[in-house]
Amino acid sequence: MASIFHKILCPVDLDANASSALNLAAGIARAVTAEVYVLHVVPLVVQAAEVPMLINYKEQQERANARLTELIAKHVAGVRAIAETAVGEPAPKIIATARKLPADLTIMSTHGRRGFFAFLPG
Repeated sequence: MASIFHKILCPVDLDANASSALNLAAGIARAVTAEVYVLHVVPLVVQAAEVPMLINYKEQQERANARLTELIAKHVAGVRAIAETAVGEPAPKIIATARKLPADLTIMSTHGRRGFFAFLPG
């Protein structure tokens, strides 16, 4: 029987909840011999004031790549995994990546909210 999952997209925020999503993605990937695509989006900073602000996105991407490498080694060992960082608005980047792959499954963690607060957007 052929697997229905070949490419699993796992966008991560690099917070404490990332490990849960990565562990789940790795477990499913092992079971069905799928590839895990780990994505981190460095969000664009919108400036509220008219004060010029220099943001080094390249440095943020390099730090994110290093952290993704650590997370993959720890939580996705033994599974074919690809890591990518991007800069932009997270939701549109995640959707675009899912379409581009194309991803058969997307596994994301929450921000750790529980109860009523888990239903609030944002």
